[in-house]
Amino acid sequence: RALEAMPVGGICYFAANLLDADQTREMLSNTARYSEELTGLPPFLCVDEEGGTVSRVGGNPGFGVDNVGDMRDVGSTGDAGYAREVALHVGTYLSALGFNVDFAPDADIASNPAGTMGRRSFGTTADAVAPMVAAQVEGFSEAGVLCAAKHFPGIGGATGDSHDGRIYSERTLDEMRAEELRPFVAAIEAGV
Repeated sequence: RALEAMPVGGICYFAANLLDADQTREMLSNTARYSEELTGLPPFLCVDEEGGTVSRVGGNPGFGVDNVGDMRDVGSTGDAGYAREVALHVGTYLSALGFNVDFAPDADIASNPAGTMGRRSFGTTADAVAPMVAAQVEGFSEAGVLCAAKHFPGIGGATGDSHDGRIYSERTLDEMRAEELRPFVAAIEAGV
């Protein structure tokens, strides 16, 4: 009834919606079927699954999938191939459940020590973050899952927490082009 009243193009599911693998597969399959019957189009079935502190499936006891951990730790290896494998792993288990979009990778640069991106970001410079983001886009793509590089235009250096209100950056556009925007460019070049 909700899809009939509001035929949206996609739905994002969070931990409260996801009890176990069987329930999730059935829910997503039914949602896709209902949506296609009403609109004639397949819906985006989305989840926010970065790993670490932002994980709805990995680490959830109903799924038997380990959390892949913080992207800070993936980034600290300096191994883009490893970042790609992490995304391929996440994308594979999400696809098997019926998800077709993941709101990852995190393309923020954790340049503000007091900021909220420290554990979620691959690193503190564009040189460290950009190749990891590109590799993850490739991994998600190989798994058959669309992804969304976030949080454009980059909030790793901003002051405040966007979950609590407005956040600000004092950086100029030229400064942002030199750092914050580079991981997003890498994501676009990788096919995000």
